[in-house]
Amino acid sequence: MKAPKVTKEQVEEWLGTSNPMSEAIEIIQEIANEEYEVVSLQSDILEYVEDCGYSTESPSQKYRGEK
Repeated sequence: MKAPKVTKEQVEEWLGTSNPMSEAIEIIQEIANEEYEVVSLQSDILEYVEDCGYSTESPSQKYRGEK
């Protein structure tokens, strides 16, 4: 089964509103330096939004009834 794609809204929820640009830059730097794997980032975001009760489905998946 293919892992669900992370949406822009889910990334925004995961980053929060306090200082998302500096956090985003730090995360991109860690990925570029191979200190943070993309699959780990995806998992971290999806687990966070699920724990917060935020939907892990994209709007198109909801419309089509996909998981």
